[in-house]
Amino acid sequence: MRLLGNFYCVFFCPQTFMRRVAKLYIGAGSNYFTSRHAYRLKYESQSESYHDRVLNKKWRLQKKLGGDRYYIKPKGMHQTTYQRLLDEYYQAEMQCEDVLYAMMRRYGMI
Repeated sequence: MRLLGNFYCVFFCPQTFMRRVAKLYIGAGSNYFTSRHAYRLKYESQSESYHDRVLNKKWRLQKKLGGDRYYIKPKGMHQTTYQRLLDEYYQAEMQCEDVLYAMMRRYGMI
């Protein structure tokens, strides 16, 4: 629901008993616009496995820290914020290693 000036732009889904939604979708081969609830659509993050979530978290933190040069504090970032993100990054990296180790054991590589 986006705020336009002093007004919210709201749509009503005809399939879900006039539920108020911010976006309507049209399905393949459909002639009607309905909400994601009516189509039973999921967000991508709801379909991820545990190891995908861990890996995506690590990449997201690395991007926040400046990409490949994550060990250098980005200009304009507070030192405490940088230190907190760096600690979270190292924690996520350890979780990635644990997941990789578990997968390697499962497939007999270790």
